[in-house]
Formats: sequence, structure tokens, C-alpha cells
Amino acid sequence: MKSKIKSVMPIAMLSATAFLTGCATTHQPDGSITASPFGKTAAGSDVELYTLQNGRGMEAQIATYGGIVTRLTAPDRNGRFADVVLG
Repeated sequence: MKSKIKSVMPIAMLSATAFLTGCATTHQPDGSITASPFGKTAAGSDVELYTLQNGRGMEAQIATYGGIVTRLTAPDRNGRFADVVLG
């Protein structure tokens, strides 16, 4: 199971990074990527939560357990950010 997690994670991170980078403009500073502990699997493996943020305020949080997107914020037409991930 661990090999599947590691093979899916780069794809999820690349997709989220491309999405957030596409929303940035040259007038805003670059975004950031941070990692924090999220928990452990039943087998005792550590699970981390990566937070990707662009210069315009969009944010994605992705768990290393299956590349699960736990949070994705996006602005509405009035510029207010909200989490758009269901479940």
C-alpha cells in the first residue's frame, strides 16, 4: 500500500501546483508549500498534510495518504475565498 501512496502523491502535488500557479500573476509574490503532521495510518505510517498557497490567496491542502485533497479555497465572483471541497 505504501508504494501506491508514494506513486499517487507526486501526481496530486503536480496537479495542485499547476492549478495554483496558473492562478497567480506576475504582480504577486510566489506561493509557498509547507508540510505538517496529519496523523498515522492503521499500519503506523506517518501521514503529512501539504499546504500549497499561491500569491493571490488560493490554497490547497493535500494529504500524503492517497493524495487526498482535504481543502481547496477559491474566490467567488466577489473575491471572497471559500473551501470548495465537498466531504
